[in-house]
Amino acid sequence: MAGAGTSSSDAVAPVPSDANGAGCDLSGRWLSTLHYVTDALGQLQFAHTYIYYEIAQQGAAFTVNKGLLCGDDAIGEGAFAVTADFRTSWSAAASRVSYKGRTGSSTPASGGCKLEFQKWYTVRGATLPYYTDPANPLPTAEEKATDTTPGWEDWDNDGNPGVTGVVSGVVNGKIFVAPRAWTSISATVPDVSSVFKAALQWNQEANVMSYDGTPLLASEAARATDTSLHFAQFARLAPDQATGDDAAICKSIVALAPMLTPEAAGL
Repeated sequence: MAGAGTSSSDAVAPVPSDANGAGCDLSGRWLSTLHYVTDALGQLQFAHTYIYYEIAQQGAAFTVNKGLLCGDDAIGEGAFAVTADFRTSWSAAASRVSYKGRTGSSTPASGGCKLEFQKWYTVRGATLPYYTDPANPLPTAEEKATDTTPGWEDWDNDGNPGVTGVVSGVVNGKIFVAPRAWTSISATVPDVSSVFKAALQWNQEANVMSYDGTPLLASEAARATDTSLHFAQFARLAPDQATGDDAAICKSIVALAPMLTPEAAGL
């Protein structure tokens, strides 16, 4: 598939020729891996979200012209940890969830470049854009979407509400969720020429509507209190990386993440 497994998969693109002298122009194509940690059942879970961005910057301000949610996961650590696999809904998320229109700024500052990414809400497994408004309560298992009424939607076509997470570890089973999360970035980084890491602000509403297995599957996961565990790593893409249609781009983004953003893609 185009853009997947190219021979230069670990290469990093140069800064665009129109980048400002301080190297703070984000214009270009990016892989962004979000690394954030929750505490579930007394154990840490390391979650990752893999995003593709096309960014255009004029002066200090930038806009995301294209943004795809290519995948996410949650990996447990320790004897009592659990892992959640949401792969069956990745393709639906890539086709429905968008970061297009997200704005921000990147300006020279003491220590490098001051970055600001607008607070942005994403929702999976429920009617968009209705539920990206945090004023609207997320749907319950009884609130299935219709042609005229927002609600949960079966994004992985398995007959269950929302998106399905296959849970394994100290507990096993399936959870059916329609989660809402927000992220923002306000950080200073040395430069944005190739690869950089920035502190991540975020929160989520897991919204477990139903489950198949032990009631422990419905346990709430809290954001880990150690702020150093929450960050985003960006890698500028070379022209031959992550190309093709949206499905091909996302396949490449997930494959490239451990190579181009290893810190964020790890535990």
